[in-house]
Amino acid sequence: MRVRESLSDLIGKIISGVVVAQYPKGTPRSQLFITFSDGTAFEFWEDGQMLSMAKGLDSTNVDQLIARLEQRDGAQINVIRPSHEDPKAIQRDMLTDS
Repeated sequence: MRVRESLSDLIGKIISGVVVAQYPKGTPRSQLFITFSDGTAFEFWEDGQMLSMAKGLDSTNVDQLIARLEQRDGAQINVIRPSHEDPKAIQRDMLTDS
């Protein structure tokens, strides 16, 4: 799938959150996921030299994504999503592997 086709999948989606994971070693060094209200996510990653992007959407929600990312040693995970108390407010969580 070409870049244009991959990005066109994002048009019209409603962003429900952003998840950023950083790792002290290994590849990728960091990942950024844009999550959508329909239970899908799109990934960008960086290997220390270049920013790349996924070939398409993944079927995963924020909680499933966090659980998967926490499995990698040394992960520092930042989550930005609407607050449960006030959907117009933003909730920021920083999760670290300890």
